[in-house]
Amino acid sequence: MLRTSFIFFQLFFLTTLYAQIRVADFYKSSPGDDTRAIQTALNYIDSVGHGSLEFDGTRTYRINKPLELPRYKTSGRRIIILNGNGCEVVAKAAVNIFNRVPVDQKEALNKMMSTRFVFNDFTFTGGNKAINLSATFGSSIHRCNFVAQNLAAVDVQFGLSTELSHCIATNCKKDAFILRCGEEWGGNNNNSQSNHSVVNMCRVYAAKGAKTSFKILGSGGVVLRDIISEGSNEVDYSVYFDRLSSTTVRMFTIQNFHLEHSTQKAAIYIRNSGVATVEGVYYQKGYAEFPLIHAGKDSQVIVLKNTAHYVAGTVIKAENNEVVWRLEYCNKSFYEAANWRIGSKSGYQTKLPFYLTGIKFRGQTVK
Repeated sequence: MLRTSFIFFQLFFLTTLYAQIRVADFYKSSPGDDTRAIQTALNYIDSVGHGSLEFDGTRTYRINKPLELPRYKTSGRRIIILNGNGCEVVAKAAVNIFNRVPVDQKEALNKMMSTRFVFNDFTFTGGNKAINLSATFGSSIHRCNFVAQNLAAVDVQFGLSTELSHCIATNCKKDAFILRCGEEWGGNNNNSQSNHSVVNMCRVYAAKGAKTSFKILGSGGVVLRDIISEGSNEVDYSVYFDRLSSTTVRMFTIQNFHLEHSTQKAAIYIRNSGVATVEGVYYQKGYAEFPLIHAGKDSQVIVLKNTAHYVAGTVIKAENNEVVWRLEYCNKSFYEAANWRIGSKSGYQTKLPFYLTGIKFRGQTVK
């Protein structure tokens, strides 16, 4: 008994002093039970208040129910870091591996936003979602692999200024990376957004029958930068952006987008208020009537620039003729009426949009 107390004191002293906790230290009461050991470690780091949780990079952890992330501290801001160190986490089909969902918008806004998370160097295999993260400001996900999740690799709701960097999603069955508002637990499109988040240098290899690679809902100022979308051609969209009913979404940006599959409904769907900018698209495949961009109903201003490559059959599609289009330094085919489809009461018409200005690839001004 004395020896056990001494060991516990040592553990408490070290973790309090350095705020670095190892999953390996939490198997004593549950040998071989990865779920229980990790959850106990998460609960402990919650009690300490901040610090890092270290996983054994050589291990495969098997999870049979959601791992609930710390929710909130009574006062002050805190950072909790989870270092996978290259480990693999394998989950049963119905499990959200790392999970954090508020009871309602009041709890989300008033209590949970003060805790931010950093996820580093995991491979997640299976489960419904690998990271289901809500109500956080400035969290980030770095250098993680996501394999064959049923619903999404990452689903961030009310994640202001979230960063996803150098992540790879493979064969996710529905969506891969999602940034959205917290409608599921009582937030709305104006008070629980994932505004000004960045997805940087991430790649999605889409599964057959999937819906999207990158999905942004009801959130403004989001930037997708240096991204790759490839895999099955039988996926609805590579990028899907919809302001929903929000009155505060004003900006959306795609920069340096590498597209390697010809999606079923459109490569990029945009339904925006304000200005959406698509800068630098390189794509390799297409088919007759393939929409590189589909502008949804009530879209406002869309800028397409620095897109020098054109695949035969590609069109730009808009549900009505109210969208303001600006084209800069794009392939000459994008300026030709034959490659536009403008919606009307009688169906889609082949013509240039009413509001179109720009500069052609070699300097000719278009009015």
